Amino acid sequence: MIPLDKFESYCPDEILDRGEAYYNEGLIYTFEALDPFRFAAIVVGTDPYAVSVELDEQKNITELNCTCPFDLGAICKHKVAVLHKVRDYKDEKLTSTDQHLTALSEKLEHMNKGELVDFIIHAASNNLDARQTLFSNAGVKDVWDPEVFWMGDI
Repeated sequence: MIPLDKFESYCPDEILDRGEAYYNEGLIYTFEALDPFRFAAIVVGTDPYAVSVELDEQKNITELNCTCPFDLGAICKHKVAVLHKVRDYKDEKLTSTDQHLTALSEKLEHMNKGELVDFIIHAASNNLDARQTLFSNAGVKDVWDPEVFWMGDI
């Protein structure tokens, strides 16, 4: 596990510099503490990218995800930018976060099962990324496979 206060030592210098610049330039569009150990952000790069961070009680990074297509290593500039923000938040240099996901969570908690199912089916039918995520997490095979489609195997 990587300690939050030492994550820089695990990053290539170029990625570290670019991520710090993203943080300092305010390219983190939203940032939310979902609870004391889970954080979600949207970072504006070439496109907007979702970044999630989970910590353990000792402030070690246990999970770190980004939706960007970066494939040259374990950490991208978007993750670095958000790790700076998480560290500042945990060190109380930041006192508040956005509450958009919290508001959505509260709204969903008041929906009945049928309303939730309708909501999920609507999301899956209107957004291919959501569809892939929902099918994958539910363990259900989907006939839509973008890799097969774009390779011309259909």
